[in-house]
Amino acid sequence: MSKKFTYEFVKSEFEKEGYTLLSTEYKDNRTKLYYICPIGHRWSITYGSFASGRRCNFCAIDYKANKRKLTYESVKKQFEKRGYTLLSQTYKNSHTKLKYMCDNKHIRLIAYNSFQQGHGCSICATKLNSERQRFSYDYIKSIFNKENYTLLSENYINANQKLDFICPNNHKGSITYGDFKSGYRCRWCYLEKNSGKNHYYWKGGVTELNLPVYNTYAHRINWCEETRRDPENNVLLQVKCTESSCRKWFTPTMKQICHRIGALNSEDGFENRLYCSDECKGNCSIYHKKNYPKGFKHDYYREVQSELRDMVLERDEYMCQRCWAKDKLQCHHYESIYFNPIMSADIEMCVTLCKKCHKLAHGEVGCRPIDLTRESLCKTAKAKGEKP
Repeated sequence: MSKKFTYEFVKSEFEKEGYTLLSTEYKDNRTKLYYICPIGHRWSITYGSFASGRRCNFCAIDYKANKRKLTYESVKKQFEKRGYTLLSQTYKNSHTKLKYMCDNKHIRLIAYNSFQQGHGCSICATKLNSERQRFSYDYIKSIFNKENYTLLSENYINANQKLDFICPNNHKGSITYGDFKSGYRCRWCYLEKNSGKNHYYWKGGVTELNLPVYNTYAHRINWCEETRRDPENNVLLQVKCTESSCRKWFTPTMKQICHRIGALNSEDGFENRLYCSDECKGNCSIYHKKNYPKGFKHDYYREVQSELRDMVLERDEYMCQRCWAKDKLQCHHYESIYFNPIMSADIEMCVTLCKKCHKLAHGEVGCRPIDLTRESLCKTAKAKGEKP
């Protein structure tokens, strides 16, 4: 049986190495004991590991790091071997960036780890790569000549420089070599080739004529209008006139079509229907007749029941109660019929007015025809918090 060490013996072994034992009891050599090393690091270790020669883990890490760490002088010599001047005054580690000046007087930053891998001044590297990849002026000129272009510029800097040229059709222009290499050519030749009748979207000049194209607008109105292609020009749109006695096919203007589509997509009540002429508009029974149909009169022109009118005029001795006139008499309600329909037949809710005074009465705010409509009265009631 192995001999068990006492706590005092273990403590003395720690103190011999300058360690302070913090644990107050010792069980066996596999139980961790807490300590403070001579440097002041707090950690734990088994007595078996301590007896084998192991010590503070933090001290071991610092020792290895210091052993492998480069000195400032050695790093400075490596920079000088490549013709660089190290401007930083201290060296911490290989990942900390150091300030330096290259042999071309460029001041930059670089980590020593990157410097060891062969990296150097980024400005010099960019300049060197551009010089290696830059095309010569003669090469650029030969590329233009292959396409029958005459190069007017006398020098070449890079692919983003504008170069003046004359195209095979004697148009003068400018283009970068990057665009020329990508397939771009003379702008004026392109416009001549792809404008007007030569353009693949040419529809016969419908934009200038202000005429709608069938493929563009037919599907947007054919759910409510009869549409077809123009027999004489298959591209154009034709619709039927709205006027019931006409109903002939015609080609509307772009303005008419756009207004009709806008009305169909809105909720303002307008319809903007399509008519072939102003004459059809005037003859149409629904044109401008939605809000004001034929025979429409405002509320102040509308007479009440004849029996009620006779009773009110008889009570008021057949005289206007405002100007005392005796001709063109009418019966006026104090409150709108929509506001109080039950009391509208009460004689006490009416008064006799002449036609002129009746119109003046309905011109006052609160008594105007627009104020006495069902919609206006409902809005007023909601604003006051009342039940409409």
